[in-house]
Amino acid sequence: MQPFALRVLIGASVVIGLLLLLLLLWWAMEALLLTFAAILAAIVLRTSSDWVATHTGMGDKWALMLVLGGGLFMLAGVMVLAAPQVTEQAAQLQQRLPEAIGAIHEALRERAWGEWLLDLLPTQEELEEQNGMGKVL
Repeated sequence: MQPFALRVLIGASVVIGLLLLLLLLWWAMEALLLTFAAILAAIVLRTSSDWVATHTGMGDKWALMLVLGGGLFMLAGVMVLAAPQVTEQAAQLQQRLPEAIGAIHEALRERAWGEWLLDLLPTQEELEEQNGMGKVL
């Protein structure tokens, strides 16, 4: 094989290899992010439990249990405090969403491409038949 052809083959192989590596990283991004989040959580838990163990004289396992229990207790408290507001906002969304969708439909009907786009979308009846869901609009 000629030296130029060999260099081209090597260059192309390197580029293809890098592209495959980037594709693999793209597919594995969720797993990498989950691993990173787990490492961060472990660092926070370990640091907190070490601090509790140092200042209370507890064993490491008991301190970790206390930190986990306290964290769960605080999470439950936040959820209890936030639940009424979240419920109210969900009710407002349920009320306002059909109005907003109707406004979008009206705005689309004013344009030719909007009419074309609306013709492509399934009707309410087709959606109900397709997946048995309740009223969307």
